[in-house]
Amino acid sequence: MSKANVEQSPFLSVVICTRNRERHITAALDSWVRQQYDPGRFEVIVVDNGSTDRTPRLVEDFIAAHPDYQIRLICEPAPGLAAARNTGIRAARGRYIAFVDDDARAHPEYIRRFEAHTLRLPHVAAFGGRVRPDYEEGQPPAWMSPFMERFLAIVDKGDRPKPFGRKYPVGCNMLFRRDVFDRVGMFDPRIRLRSEDKYIFQRIKEAGLPVWYLPDVEVKHFIEAFRAQCDYVRKVSYLNGQSERLLIRYSARPRRRHLMAIGEMAGKWGISLMLWGWYALMGRSIKGRALWRSTHEFIKGFRHGPGDTYT
Repeated sequence: MSKANVEQSPFLSVVICTRNRERHITAALDSWVRQQYDPGRFEVIVVDNGSTDRTPRLVEDFIAAHPDYQIRLICEPAPGLAAARNTGIRAARGRYIAFVDDDARAHPEYIRRFEAHTLRLPHVAAFGGRVRPDYEEGQPPAWMSPFMERFLAIVDKGDRPKPFGRKYPVGCNMLFRRDVFDRVGMFDPRIRLRSEDKYIFQRIKEAGLPVWYLPDVEVKHFIEAFRAQCDYVRKVSYLNGQSERLLIRYSARPRRRHLMAIGEMAGKWGISLMLWGWYALMGRSIKGRALWRSTHEFIKGFRHGPGDTYT
């Protein structure tokens, strides 16, 4: 890698926030040194958020073994994903910033494909790529359905690029133009309980900035066995309900948002009951039951609000 390439601002900064992920971090980093792209035009920033296992050591070893790549390890002692992501933003030198999970592996043409999209869509502020699951148990759980995929951060909106519409990218694979953070601010540490991603995309959309889905900018996301258990999904649903209540608290028009959320939840509850009946007729009742239970737990979490413990 030439000196000129090192000094040139990279096209993309990849930020990986991690904590106690010694099992996955090396595979995640390996997917970035396998990119079919000039290593002088992208960087990888690993933000360690207080690991107590071997994660930092493994990252340091990986950096030493790959001197031709721009990989840095930064420690952020303040707890929380928002704090870690903001540290990554401040350290990033790229025109675009990608946030990818520490248990996700990027496609070898991830950066090349993304750059091609940015040339066609220079006005787009943020993007979300496809997320394919890699189940530890080798296959999806019996309760999985298209309506439940986002509980495991699975994203597949088809094979054509398009605006996200009412939905938004997931934190496992999201990308931003660097100047977006100057316009809408960075991740808000007040927003927790799995809501940091949704809140920043909410602010981006409120600013009138477009968010697009890119099907070929993809990662494989490792789904550990415990995350495929119904009890885990119910807990996540409850936390998502608490998160929605928290988002309303910090929204510009909280009373209006609260009323809208209640209407939406009533509709989802009714639809989930109808789908349960449909799945039962198809002989797949477990899928409908899981969907209804997740909706029920979401409503319960919303009703209880932030601060209550899941029971």
